[in-house]
Order: sequence, then C-alpha cells, then structure tokens
Amino acid sequence: MSNASNTSTDGKILILATETCAYPGANSVGQAHSSYPTNAYIIRVRAPALFPEHFYLDCFRKGIGGIIIMSCGEECPYDGAYSALAKRLDRVYKLMKERGLEIRRLRLTAICTVCNRAFLKEVNDMKVDDRIAIKSTSTQRRNLPFDSHNETVSRMDIKASGRIVANRGDGRTVEVEWDNEFSPKTWYFYTYRNTIWRLKTGPDYKHKEYSRR
Repeated sequence: MSNASNTSTDGKILILATETCAYPGANSVGQAHSSYPTNAYIIRVRAPALFPEHFYLDCFRKGIGGIIIMSCGEECPYDGAYSALAKRLDRVYKLMKERGLEIRRLRLTAICTVCNRAFLKEVNDMKVDDRIAIKSTSTQRRNLPFDSHNETVSRMDIKASGRIVANRGDGRTVEVEWDNEFSPKTWYFYTYRNTIWRLKTGPDYKHKEYSRR
C-alpha cells in the first residue's frame, strides 16, 4: 500500500455504535429531521470491545477512510468493557503508527442516549438552588455485598452532590457548588440508566425522602 493510501482520510466512514447508548443517540438525529454525511455507515454493536485489533487494520486495508467508535463511556453496562476497549485501541494506535497510518482515522467518543432536544430541555429546565448529583451506572458480578448466585446485577454509583448556582442557558452547562462532605453511595438493582434523570420530590411521591437526601 502506498503512503498516499495510508494517509488518506477520504472515502467511507464506519461508525460502531453501542446498542444501549450511541445507537439510540444516532437514531435521534433522524427523529429530529437532522442529517449526517451520506458516506457514514452505522453498525449497531453490543460492545466495541468485542472487535480485535486486526479488525480495524483490515477495515483500513479494504478502503475505509475512518472509523468512529461511539461508546457508552464509563456508563457501559458490561463490567470492564470500556477499560478493555481503551487499552485495545492504544495497541491499535501503535500498530497504525508502525504501518504509516494516520491515527486520526480512528476515533473513540462517548455518546449519550438522549443526545438531542430532550437532553437540551432537561438542562435548560435546571434552576439555581436545584440539587444535582453525578451518577454512573454499570453492572457487577463479583465482590458484591450480597449473594447474587453468580448472576450479574445492575449498579449505580452517586459520585458527587451539590447545588446549582448558575445555568448558562446553552442546554449543556450548569455551574455547581459541590458538597465537600459528600460520601459516595452505591445502589444495586432498579438503576435507571438515562443520562439525565429528574428525581421526584413532590409531596405525593412515596419515596420523596430518598430523593431529597
């Protein structure tokens, strides 16, 4: 293969989109009557970590101009999959350099499940003095605080909590005063996985005491 073909970024773009996060996000583009380039081809996958190093090299050899891996990021539902994917891509980048391929042709990104109007609306609706928390969701099978009979269970971690002090109104950014004394918390089962989750705190909600903690 010539150097020109090794460094070319023209041609088809292959997108590997995770079925639980990125693919619904890509689907929302069509629902919003938006569009993306006609040379982009989206493949719905369970977990990009399943693809070995030679898969990417074979794609480039067969004429794929670029590959975008749209993952769930740290919220991947498969325990350890995102970390394994990141390590694998480090090896792929090294192999690409050895073969004279531009590493810009392979890109890893995280896509949320509600990456469009609903997401923007939720952020814009956040108000000063509202309470806010950072969560991550995953699955776990080993080292559980209970006997799961070797079954995988869902898990949600609350990493930080604070108070909104400003909303920039761009649908993406709020400024937060974080609680320095907050202790991380973990829940198992019934872990709702949308990227933004509005808690119910009304007087008629039977679990309001947990929402306000």
